[in-house]
Amino acid sequence: MDAELDVVDVSIEDNIAWATIDRADKHNALSLAVIDDLTTAVETLLTTDDVRLIVVRGAGERAFSAGADVGEFAIREASEQLEYNQRLTELCDLLDSGSKPTIAGVNGVAFGGGAELILACDMRVASTDAAFSEAEINVGVVPLAKRLIDTIGYGQAAELCLTGRTVDAQEGRELGLFNRVVEPEEFEAEIRTLADSVVEKTEPSVRLTKETLVAARDNDLEEATLHQLLNFYEAFETDEADERIQAFLERQ
Repeated sequence: MDAELDVVDVSIEDNIAWATIDRADKHNALSLAVIDDLTTAVETLLTTDDVRLIVVRGAGERAFSAGADVGEFAIREASEQLEYNQRLTELCDLLDSGSKPTIAGVNGVAFGGGAELILACDMRVASTDAAFSEAEINVGVVPLAKRLIDTIGYGQAAELCLTGRTVDAQEGRELGLFNRVVEPEEFEAEIRTLADSVVEKTEPSVRLTKETLVAARDNDLEEATLHQLLNFYEAFETDEADERIQAFLERQ
């Protein structure tokens, strides 16, 4: 990447971009610098031709992200914290609705803003050491609850938000917070396996499928169906689809 990043490392391999929050000594806390670096990284990767999928993870083995940087949090005025929340929301929206699929690699705790960040990704792979908490209520403030409600339903989300309790990896899998849970030694390989199963598909079909999924989630049935039909038509007209269909027929 041409952009200079201070607290996020980016590498690209086999059409997969790895964006790693590099503050292991601070449990990868989401300082403003981290949010700005991740935003810059994701914006750049979404327009990088040889990137087909983005993985977001935390450095080290203890934390994806423990949430807001407490040192910054404690000295902010309410208006400054509102700006922080807005910038985190913009980053999450970028991951959520961007044109390329995203995977959160949850290697340790994902608390507060870290929890919101993983929920903004399309898929989540967790190690057995992972833990999830909407912990804001424990320090007297309020979580961003919409994505959690959409992911696990209102009742379960209400319990987690109102109690601030921590969910371990197994319960997270049962609730639908995590798509896959594996042992720490299998963690990176499992992310690669999932990512490879996406990037091996044609670029137009992946891009249009993500767009279709977002439209289906965010619109009523009529509007979502219209998006699906238009995206199917666009994908069907591509050379890549024609080649895949012919290859399928030849194997029969």
